[in-house]
Amino acid sequence: MTLLLLRGPLVTSAAEGWRQFDACGLRATCRYNQDAILRYKDLLYATWTVTTLPFLVAAWAGASLIGRELETGTVRLAWTIVPAPAGIARPPLPRPPAASPPGP
Repeated sequence: MTLLLLRGPLVTSAAEGWRQFDACGLRATCRYNQDAILRYKDLLYATWTVTTLPFLVAAWAGASLIGRELETGTVRLAWTIVPAPAGIARPPLPRPPAASPPGP
């Protein structure tokens, strides 16, 4: 909804406000729609905040978790437990029948 407002009626009213402001020049008495410009700016900044906030929270949480692992020394344990990336991507090879142990 917010993005639709930023693309639709708020853009046209803010653009009209900027046209009025530019037409004023350096005159002391000038009338332009400052409210439309400020409303568009506020909604644009709110959209940017809502968009970037999850990334900032994730970076903060990830940094604190990784820092704790580094301080306690358990990061080495975690790296030894995890298989190598090449081992994850490669499927296990089938054993030939001669190398298989005899069945019951």
